[in-house]
Amino acid sequence: FGFITGTLGISKTTSSILMYYPNYVFNISVLAEVILYSIAILQQFFQTKTEQIRLQQQYALSELSLLRSQINPHFLFNTLNSIKNFIVKKDTQQASEYLTEFSDLIRSVLEKSRDHIISLKEELSFCEHYLKLEQKRSDGKFDYFIDRDLNVDMASVQVPAFILQPFLENAIKHGFNNLNKTGFIRISISKSSGGLLIIIEDNGIGREEAVKNRPAGHKSMGEQLITNRIDLISEIYNWPLKVEIEDLKNPTGTKVKIHIPDIR
Repeated sequence: FGFITGTLGISKTTSSILMYYPNYVFNISVLAEVILYSIAILQQFFQTKTEQIRLQQQYALSELSLLRSQINPHFLFNTLNSIKNFIVKKDTQQASEYLTEFSDLIRSVLEKSRDHIISLKEELSFCEHYLKLEQKRSDGKFDYFIDRDLNVDMASVQVPAFILQPFLENAIKHGFNNLNKTGFIRISISKSSGGLLIIIEDNGIGREEAVKNRPAGHKSMGEQLITNRIDLISEIYNWPLKVEIEDLKNPTGTKVKIHIPDIR
């Protein structure tokens, strides 16, 4: 374009030595090309970065699903063993009730197996099915209570799927192990600044004592799986979840505080 304008005499050359180029139009054209080429490179860079982020999220979601599936295989094994024991004892009534609760629990897991975020109402429904099953399996070894804040809309508030169950399982499996009294779990739900606060408190033996009671060489992966899962959820959804675990003294127990900000 600069050469043609110089040939036709439309634009003057920048130097009398150079007859046709470089002229002003040529220089401007080169500058425009550099700018457009730079924009194209930036666009390609951002497209590549966006695709990379998308692939990382897909990988993280797959890892999240894997972590969730690793948490509970022993629970299913224990549940099936309990059903077998009821059948062996010919306690058909208990076996039937247990199977009903178990089927409800499995159905809710299957229905939400692909969801990483569900309503608080669905999360609590799942927890109740789980607690009822564990209560029956342990022959009433513990009681539980769910304290719902009436100001919290359970159906609209969103939480990470099945986030409470691992903490409930820890309380039942470790906190109530060798406990010489009836165990108790209290789940409290309340509003906090900019989100939701869920507290799970038990009257078990506490984490320090539970570690002492573990067999030699036993490595518990439960807390690490929970931590990894929460970290992944926070990263994928830009959702800064926070979990605090406190050992209680006099009386003993464990308190878990889960801070869930409103998801954006």
